[in-house]
Amino acid sequence: MILPTLLFALASSRGVGEVRRPVLLKRAEPQCPETKDDSSVRSVLEAVVNKWGRVGDIKVVFGPTNAYTAAASEALHKWEFRPGTLNDQPVDVLLKFQVQGCSVNMEEQIYTLGVWHVKQGHEAEFIAAWRELGAIFASLPQPPSDKGILIQSTADPTLFYSFGPWRSAEDVAAMRANPRAQAGIARIRELCTEATPGTFRVVAESP
Repeated sequence: MILPTLLFALASSRGVGEVRRPVLLKRAEPQCPETKDDSSVRSVLEAVVNKWGRVGDIKVVFGPTNAYTAAASEALHKWEFRPGTLNDQPVDVLLKFQVQGCSVNMEEQIYTLGVWHVKQGHEAEFIAAWRELGAIFASLPQPPSDKGILIQSTADPTLFYSFGPWRSAEDVAAMRANPRAQAGIARIRELCTEATPGTFRVVAESP
C-alpha cells in the first residue's frame, strides 16, 4: 500500500532495511500549568528521538502553542526511549506527540481506507464526488493530517480504493459524525454497488 509522508522519513532516507520504531522506556508527566488556555484544544508536537533514545528539538505542527504545549515539551525532554533502528543500527526517528490539556501521548498513524465498486458508467461522477468529499474533510475542525489518495484499478475501471491519514481515531469518529461529511459519504455510496470504508492503524512499513 502506498502511504504519503510517513513519520519514519528521516530514518528511511538513510538506507535500505527494516525501520523499527523507538520504544518508550521512561516517561515523565507534564507539570499542569495554571493558565486560562483552553484545556480541551488539542495540539500536535513533532520531535526527533535520536540514536541515543532522547528527545531533541520540539516544535508545534498543529494547534495552538500555549502553556500546555510548553509543559508537554519540558516533560518530553525527560522521556527515554530504546532508539529506533535501521538495519539493526540506532538512527534518529521523527515522531509526533498529541497534547490535550495536561496529557501528552505518542501519536498513532491512523488511516481511513475505502473500497468502492462504482456503478458502471458513473466513474467520472464518482471521482468528482470524491473530490468534493475531500474538500469537506479539509474544512473540518480536525481535518486529515495530509492529502487523501484515490486509486483506480487498471483491470477493472469500476474498482477504486481511497485512503488518507488522520491525527487520531477520535478525529475519524468526529468526521463520521459530522453532518456535511455524512452527506458527502452518502453521495459517493449512491454511486456504488458496494462500498466498504474502514479505519486502520499502521503496524509496519517497508523502507
